[in-house]
Amino acid sequence: MDKQPKDVACGSKHSMVLCQGLSRSSRQPHGEVYAWGDNEFGQTGGGGSAVSAIDVVYSPRLVNLEAHYRPSIVKIDCGAKHSAFIDDIGRLFQCGANNFGQLGIGSFASQAAPTHVESITETVSSVACGTQHSVALTNKGKIWVVGANKNGELGIGRKYDDQSSPVFMKELSFAKIKQVRSGGFTAALSDEDQLYVWGCGAFGDFFTPHRVKSFKNHQIMDF
Repeated sequence: MDKQPKDVACGSKHSMVLCQGLSRSSRQPHGEVYAWGDNEFGQTGGGGSAVSAIDVVYSPRLVNLEAHYRPSIVKIDCGAKHSAFIDDIGRLFQCGANNFGQLGIGSFASQAAPTHVESITETVSSVACGTQHSVALTNKGKIWVVGANKNGELGIGRKYDDQSSPVFMKELSFAKIKQVRSGGFTAALSDEDQLYVWGCGAFGDFFTPHRVKSFKNHQIMDF
């Protein structure tokens, strides 16, 4: 397959590139991901056991999705020490560090190969990996969150601990979200160009979404 880079994502100490080309067997577009860098928790997705994973991958290596019959990947993102992938039918896969449940697989065990996040039954259109949490956006404009919540990263309230299984974010269910971004905090943009933020902030933590009112007279193209 002749490959061309289509996207790139960088974590704290690892990187990934999404390449697309024509499959030799079907001549249909097929997306593959290559990753390199720190691999202490299996975040480069090479497979095997996270305990026995190679600590550092020095050159780009194909992410091992063989267990899922080599799906065509269309979206990627990196957290500090975990990685996420979305295939062409809207399934979400994640690998790497999972000490806060950020992989969304119902446990806190790190994974050295991408694992399907089965509990999100809707079609996933986008994913944003924060430092220690993950945010999945569905094709219906709804949000699912998982992972660390110490500083309100999940936006579901102060009373909730870290989550190892994705939680539907009912706090923004009234809006149709078209874009999400994550770091130490999380942000979401609605189809009405309303920007919402939650999580760790310089002047305190927001445990539920807060609308950024200063952009109310502007059309936000990207953030």
